[in-house]
Amino acid sequence: MVIDQEEMLKLLKFEGFNRRFEEYLSQCGDMHKAYDMVEKDYNSIFRENRYSNYESFRKSRERLFR
Repeated sequence: MVIDQEEMLKLLKFEGFNRRFEEYLSQCGDMHKAYDMVEKDYNSIFRENRYSNYESFRKSRERLFR
């Protein structure tokens, strides 16, 4: 996936990261795989992971949907 500058900036916020996760989830149907795909995008841009692991991301999502 080609990521333009606007998309890069969106990944910095939870909402943008989560939106990308949802897009990948609809494509592959596996939450762990979708998370890994977004982290790969994030890491290719910022040279670090946004979350330490899937569980950390999942807990952030739980807080959003409470």
